[in-house]
Amino acid sequence: MAPHAGTRAAQPGTSSGLGMHFSSPRKLRDKQKTQVLVEVPGQEAKQRQLLAKMASLLAGSAKPKETSPVLAETEADTAVLEENANEAWEDILEPHDNCSPQPASQSTPSRRTQPDLTSTRLYDGWKTLIPTLVETQLDYTARTLGAPLERTPKVLSLCSSHTCAQKRTPITCLFFDSGDSPHFYDPSYFLLKVQVDAIGHHISRSHKSPPKLHISHVPNEAIDLCENSYEAADGKKQKAAMDSFNDTGLMVLICRHDIPLFFANIDNPGEQQKYSVALINHLFSLLPRSATVITLYDVGCVLSRSLNQYDILPNSILQHLRFATTAMHAYGHEWACQLVYNPWMIIGLGLSDGEGMERLWSRFVRLIGIQRSSSRQRRLWLIDRHARAIGLEMRADLGEWIRRRLRRGVEDQGTDA
Repeated sequence: MAPHAGTRAAQPGTSSGLGMHFSSPRKLRDKQKTQVLVEVPGQEAKQRQLLAKMASLLAGSAKPKETSPVLAETEADTAVLEENANEAWEDILEPHDNCSPQPASQSTPSRRTQPDLTSTRLYDGWKTLIPTLVETQLDYTARTLGAPLERTPKVLSLCSSHTCAQKRTPITCLFFDSGDSPHFYDPSYFLLKVQVDAIGHHISRSHKSPPKLHISHVPNEAIDLCENSYEAADGKKQKAAMDSFNDTGLMVLICRHDIPLFFANIDNPGEQQKYSVALINHLFSLLPRSATVITLYDVGCVLSRSLNQYDILPNSILQHLRFATTAMHAYGHEWACQLVYNPWMIIGLGLSDGEGMERLWSRFVRLIGIQRSSSRQRRLWLIDRHARAIGLEMRADLGEWIRRRLRRGVEDQGTDA
């Protein structure tokens, strides 16, 4: 049955020929560009009128004086006014809003408009106290600026016989530290600061003892060169301005599927070993005793030597822990180090490159701008919630992740080989 004429089905599927060539219409504008600034007539007069009104309001007058519109006596303005005189003066003499003052309401205001006795006493007290603190502030700044802080003893006393009567005096402290904002959220990804600091104190105590003798497959000279060539191995390298920010970075532990597991908030200069050790220790506390973990870290060779030289982690963890460097950072290490710690040369790692952290950081870029002026608690809250959203999304896409790795990794690299 033939389709009815005029319907869509009756139209031909293809059109013969090349068709009509489409060309963009020409824009009606001058191709020659000039640098001549266009001055709108009457703007200077409006500006003077506005300044006069503001001056009259500041002077306390009820109604500002009307000023006559006077344009600048230049040849350019004169020529423009002669051509567009009517439009210019209509623009200048347009009616303004009625600025006449409204009569004051005679009703009693519902809220207080004058300071009460308590506010007046508080103001008088601060007015008397603040001038007496100027010399103290200047003296304190001159003594402490650029100098290490003095440790204040627990008891301040000038009584040598210990028989003096005690006197308590309240002190108003105006030399505030930045401190911390009110706590309103418990992060689910971040390790507690107390937990990280405890690991740091344990590492400091361990370093006071002489290093243990251990068998290393990499010479210490090569590891020393790796340590000096990477900023991550320098625990004293300051990467952010500590005078402007309390927190300087993050350290994250992710699985081999690039899903974030735990975060450690860096609040000290440099990338100290306490953050990585705290993350590893917390991970092993949640795993079975027979679990084996391979940690890919930028300076895994340096951290591995420290853990073997000092009693930082128990032997039950060290026996099931092995270190490797990330794939892209491995080529910055010494050749002797690459033979042992390069992931491409370690049996069992397969195509794991350890660069999942870089891919995770790319998903946190959007938070950098809005967190420059955020408080500590709000910053941790934003990062924790964002990490939770990323983790849920990546766990839901694990099937697609495995298929993509199988196609782009195993099959493509096997074909190239």
